[in-house]
Amino acid sequence: MKSALVVDDSSYMRTILKMILVDYDCTEIYEADNGETAVAAYKAHSPDIVFMDILMEKMYGIEALRQIIEYDKDAKVIMVSSIIGQDPIAEEAKALGALGFLSKPVDEKHVAEIIGRIMF
Repeated sequence: MKSALVVDDSSYMRTILKMILVDYDCTEIYEADNGETAVAAYKAHSPDIVFMDILMEKMYGIEALRQIIEYDKDAKVIMVSSIIGQDPIAEEAKALGALGFLSKPVDEKHVAEIIGRIMF
């Protein structure tokens, strides 16, 4: 894996994910703090993988996922959320094309499993 886009309205969560990704040889990490900037960043950089929060201002992650998949049907997007009882949201994300789902707080081992499954 060479590049990733980390999308979250929390700078702390973006920092945590970036630290994990660096440990897995991710050399280019782009950031976005809402769905609108996520779609623009994806179109500008075409990252190898995207970690997308669900609840954000301006545009929710589900809508950003929808737009990214419309732009690139092969996009590798992992949804990230702290929502309790997230099964319907996870199912919607999966139906739209998300390849995985992470619960907050993010566990490094789970991130590693997803990276291994999706990227290699």
